[in-house]
Amino acid sequence: MKILETAKKAKVASYSFKNTSVDIRNKVLKDLKTIIIDNTQNIIKHNKLDIDDSIKNGLSESLIDRLTLNEDRIKGMADGIEVIINLEDPINLILEHRILDNGLDLKKVSVPFGTIGIIYESRPNVTIDCAALCIKSSNTCVLKGGKEAFNTNKYLVSLVHQALKQNDLSEDVVVLCDNPSREEVAHLMKAKEYIDLLIPRGSANLINHTLENARVPVIETGAGICHIYVDNKFNEEKAINIIVNAKVSRPSVCNAVETLLVNREIAKDFLPKISKALK
Repeated sequence: MKILETAKKAKVASYSFKNTSVDIRNKVLKDLKTIIIDNTQNIIKHNKLDIDDSIKNGLSESLIDRLTLNEDRIKGMADGIEVIINLEDPINLILEHRILDNGLDLKKVSVPFGTIGIIYESRPNVTIDCAALCIKSSNTCVLKGGKEAFNTNKYLVSLVHQALKQNDLSEDVVVLCDNPSREEVAHLMKAKEYIDLLIPRGSANLINHTLENARVPVIETGAGICHIYVDNKFNEEKAINIIVNAKVSRPSVCNAVETLLVNREIAKDFLPKISKALK
């Protein structure tokens, strides 16, 4: 049950991290962005270890594509951090405010959850997405990625630790489960004393398994099954470009379009055209 020790460290770190100013949190993220760009080739080297193992183990091409990081995808990770930096501070926002009949001044104010457990599958870029979002929102996190991406995830978390240390913050703000076995994950799902919120990010099977077995609060995320509907009043060229981009740019990712619905009035004319474009 080493994962419980890891989760405990993140929980302890949350007590002080929740009071960190947004300026410091953004500074951590800016440093992380720079560190990732500077270590692009090292990330690719560690990622290659996972890719080679996956090829040996006979993983499908679509899974290997999800696992793969190249210069463009790493730049995308860094750009994603910049987007998060530019978001408004989500902490200490007054969400509701009213004066009660007895004169009481009542406010609903946003605060951190505390420690968030995040379970995800083979895409290592999710490691940086989750770490950055948790840092921005003053939460600590316990990350459990897929075993296929373990070498990559471990190296990426070491880069997050560099950014935290550069700002005199504990490495335990972001921790990685170093034994991604089902038994360890089961313990994480039930660690009510350390985990304040659990987020499964991945397939429908992963999400359903988490919902059925977790004893901590869970945010149920979507499992994909993305649809596009083409109405009978539409711009044909734009519709074809959107559909092709939504399916062809990266077919393996969970937000690639999977279902196309077409208004029956245009179906006979439009379906052969989109079929040809997708081929």
